[in-house]
Amino acid sequence: MYQFCGVLLPTKIIAVDLSGTKAAIEAVKNQLGDHPVHILGKKTITHSLESLHGVQTKIIAVDLSGTKAAIEAVENQLGDHPVHILVNNVGSLSSYPKSLTEDTEKETWDTLSLNVVFTTLMTKLILPRMKDNGRGAIVNVSSISEASPWALFNVYAATKIYVKYFTEGLRIEYENSGLTFQLLSPGLVSSKMTDFNPSGQKSKLLSATPEQFARSAVKTLGVTDTTTGYWLHGFQYFFVQRLPLWLLKRWGYSFNKYVLRNYKKDLAAQNKSDKKE
Repeated sequence: MYQFCGVLLPTKIIAVDLSGTKAAIEAVKNQLGDHPVHILGKKTITHSLESLHGVQTKIIAVDLSGTKAAIEAVENQLGDHPVHILVNNVGSLSSYPKSLTEDTEKETWDTLSLNVVFTTLMTKLILPRMKDNGRGAIVNVSSISEASPWALFNVYAATKIYVKYFTEGLRIEYENSGLTFQLLSPGLVSSKMTDFNPSGQKSKLLSATPEQFARSAVKTLGVTDTTTGYWLHGFQYFFVQRLPLWLLKRWGYSFNKYVLRNYKKDLAAQNKSDKKE
C-alpha cells in the first residue's frame, strides 16, 4: 500500500501521511525516492523542505478507516490556503497476485477506497481553490495496468482505468480554467509494495528505482498532460498499446500466474529455511 498525497501551497508544502504510521513514511520513501528531498520520516521531511527550499512544512496524519473523516481532517488543517499543485499518489495493491475471492475484504476495500474514493474526494476538495485562482495542477497517478484488464490484479487495474478516465474527463470540464490535469501512468517501480518475491529479487530490466522515476516524472509536469513519467515505461506502454486486446489480457494473466508461482516457490523455500534455523 502506498499512502501519500502531496499538496503545494505558495509558501508551504504539506505532506499528508494517510495512516500516521512509520510504515506509511517508509512507503512514501519507497514510492518517491529522493526527489526533491530525502524522505525518511516526519521530522526529516519537515527539516529537509524547510532548510533546502525555504518553505514551511506541515504533516497531516489522518486515519483512512473512514475516507470521509480523512478528507474532513485534511480540509480542516488546510484552512483557507490556496493550493498550486496536488499529487494524488494514494493507492493500494494486493500483497501478491490473487483472484477476487482470494483477496481479503480489507485488501479489496483498501484498493477501492484509496485508488478511487480518496483520489476523487481529494481532487474535489482542492479543485475549487485552484479554480478561484485560475491556475494550478493536479497530478493523478494511474498505472500502465490501465491498458487492459489485469487478471489476478483485477480490482487494482479496474481502479486505474477509473483514474485515467477521471483525469481525462476533468480536462474537458475545466478546459478553459487555466488548470492542468496530468495523468501519470508508470510501469513497475521497485519498492516493497511491488516486491512479490520474498527473497527481494526484482526485475531490473522492467523497472525503475524510486530515485530514477521521481527525478524523471517531476520534469514532465507542464510539458505533457499524459505520460508514464519514465523513458523505459514509455517504451513498454508503446509496445502494449499495439498488441491486440485479447492477447494483452492473456499475456497479463500468464505473467501474473508466473509471478504467483515464483512467489509461492520462494515463500516455501524461505519458510523451510526459517524452520532449519
